[in-house]
Amino acid sequence: MREPVTRGADKRALGLARQALAADMESFAMAERAGTKAAVCALRVVSDAVGDELPAEVGTFLDEKGSVRVGRVARYALRGPASIRTLRALKARRDRSLAGLTAAWRVVWPLLRR
Repeated sequence: MREPVTRGADKRALGLARQALAADMESFAMAERAGTKAAVCALRVVSDAVGDELPAEVGTFLDEKGSVRVGRVARYALRGPASIRTLRALKARRDRSLAGLTAAWRVVWPLLRR
């Protein structure tokens, strides 16, 4: 699947169809880029639950290389206070996820270096 899954119902359907506990949208692309002879370890955190609805526009905030499309985010924010609240909530979830990922990395990294 190449399109972002933003609606809770779509996330549930995809999870049931694939018998998945979680969906990772980026690790495969990174591993593929690394090449077939490279060992790849992906440590990920979940930032949104299956029931969390995301604005459809979120799927357009990043380009194919993962860079933020600032203009699209700005246009979304300019829609009004509700959009700004949504962006702030997304940032708060990202911050919590980043803290969890950092803590996990501090445990995993020394094990990988052995």
